[in-house]
Amino acid sequence: EVARDWSMVGGRVVSGLARGVDMAAHRATEPGQAVAVLPCGLDAIHPTIHRDEAMRMVEDGGLLLAEQLPQARVER
Repeated sequence: EVARDWSMVGGRVVSGLARGVDMAAHRATEPGQAVAVLPCGLDAIHPTIHRDEAMRMVEDGGLLLAEQLPQARVER
């Protein structure tokens, strides 16, 4: 509810793409108000189960940011 309400008044939701609360917040936002920060390169979206969601976010006007260079993979 917080993410939805915040995005409805123009706020952006900035989070990762992790399972759970991160994706719940992104899914609740208005189109174009989601910003996802990835722990990998932009070409290696993690977790992979959220790849389609990440592409939808960008298509809707949102933003993906990467902490790493392209081809960088997530390491434990």
